[in-house]
Amino acid sequence: MKKNDIDLSDKIIQQAFKCETAEELVEFAKAHDYPLSVEQAENYLEELSSMKLTPEQLDAVAGGWRSPYDHWENYKR
Repeated sequence: MKKNDIDLSDKIIQQAFKCETAEELVEFAKAHDYPLSVEQAENYLEELSSMKLTPEQLDAVAGGWRSPYDHWENYKR
């Protein structure tokens, strides 16, 4: 592995998602030998926060909403 190549396993990424502040994320990155500035951490956290779904959006993508046309009875004439 090259010096610039960093192994970011799923486990490490999931732990990083738990960081709530840029400072926490920078410290976490340092502990895993990943260079990260406070500005980069702030940008990552801002991007992640914009990806969060509302409960209504989550229900819609998780199958919580059904079209009235999904039911056979609605097709009967």
